[in-house]
Parts: sequence; C-alpha cells; structure tokens
Amino acid sequence: MKKMIATTQVETSFKNIEKTLKDNGLYEAYDDMELIKQALIERDRKIYGLQQHTRNLEDKLGRIGGYHYGNPKQ
Repeated sequence: MKKMIATTQVETSFKNIEKTLKDNGLYEAYDDMELIKQALIERDRKIYGLQQHTRNLEDKLGRIGGYHYGNPKQ
C-alpha cells in the first residue's frame, strides 16, 4: 500500500527549501520553487473541480434515470 504524504510535510519541506535558497543567494531557484508551488496549487484546484463536476453528474443521473454510481437501480 502506498503511503500518502501529509500536506503539512510538503508545506514544511517547501518552506525549508525556499529559506535555504534565499539564504544562499539562489534567487532564480527560489523563483522556480514559487512557480512549482503555484502549479501544484492550481493542479489541486483543477482536480477538486473535476471531482465536484463528476459528483454533480452522478447526482443528475440519479435524479433522471435512477442510476447510482456502481449500483444501477432496477
């Protein structure tokens, strides 16, 4: 079984890396880290939106056709 990484661990790691990059004057790498962080946030929002859209479609199918995901009503 694959272990999920806690969001707080990821945030702490990002903060540690960003601090190290800033302290050592590696500002271009720091900017890249900021870009990566924003891309991950946008990806998570997109995934959440797609999940919500899927739930809405399943609800709509249930209302119009008596279908429930994985368990069709007869």
